[in-house]
Amino acid sequence: MNKYFLGTAVVSYLVGFEWLSRMSSEILESYLIAGPPKVIVNKVSGRPRPIEGYNSNHWDLFEPGQSFFSGHSSHAFQIARIMDEHIHFVPIDVLLYLGAASVAIQRVDSRWHWASDVWVGGAYGFAVADALAGRHRMKWMTVRPFSGRQDGASGLWLSFLL
Repeated sequence: MNKYFLGTAVVSYLVGFEWLSRMSSEILESYLIAGPPKVIVNKVSGRPRPIEGYNSNHWDLFEPGQSFFSGHSSHAFQIARIMDEHIHFVPIDVLLYLGAASVAIQRVDSRWHWASDVWVGGAYGFAVADALAGRHRMKWMTVRPFSGRQDGASGLWLSFLL
């Protein structure tokens, strides 16, 4: 998927669709931030997939395991959260999150992940994307120190300008 988001970011930038370029770039940035911790957790947790015949309580720490946590669910909720930040239209937002939830359900239904794997993956992906969206919103804020009186008190103050 990275190549498609990168292509979308580049082409939309070249043709002047700044909002689409920013959205695609933020999805890629979210992937880059969330990816390495996910790989480390996969390697350390050692949780086998349901299709391998183990029960949901089986964990072989530091052994090969690919189930915990779901990268597909993480990516789906990252995409939904970043697009939600840029689109701001409730019917589309509902469809985005329903699409992300359907990815999570499919991963459980196909027996590639346990329900807890997709729940943690989705929550992790959403949290990373939400923090990233908040960080990008903060870029538009200016912090300006000033001294003087504010609400009847004298001193040094910080002013936040949006």
